[in-house]
Amino acid sequence: MTSTPDPDTVAYAASLTRDKIQALQAHHEAAHAVIAIHHGLEVTSLEILQHTEDHGGWSIGGITYVTYFPHEAHQFALQGAAGELAALRWLDKQGLTSEETIAAATADHDRDDVIQLLARDGIQIDWAEVRSRAQTEVDALWPQISAVALAAADKGRLTGAEIIRLLAPAA
Repeated sequence: MTSTPDPDTVAYAASLTRDKIQALQAHHEAAHAVIAIHHGLEVTSLEILQHTEDHGGWSIGGITYVTYFPHEAHQFALQGAAGELAALRWLDKQGLTSEETIAAATADHDRDDVIQLLARDGIQIDWAEVRSRAQTEVDALWPQISAVALAAADKGRLTGAEIIRLLAPAA
């Protein structure tokens, strides 16, 4: 089954420019994709979504399509936790960490979506443990997450095959 959650959207943060919010969102989505692929899950695509409103407002969101099977529940949970953790790491590396930006990067919906999806299959997880393992993986795979985020911010949409090519070692 393919997970099709609502698109992730960075909450409003007045101190972040549109470009910074786009980079933040790209790192969030890239972490979902990189961690998923690292664990052998199929990633169909990663998309950074930008909307301009008639009144001049705008929003930036994103979605990463990952195939889920119950026997891969723990791996699926890890990729679910990775998005928020990568966004928070990006803020820290940019020197942009504040209460406001942390609130903007928070992705409780990812946790809720993962827990609900797994519960439908009778699977319970310890989110604190999942988050701790995901943090270790985000730290270890940070160069790959950053490379995918840069490409995602530039192109707006990456296929699973394009992400895999970005992750392949240079020949």
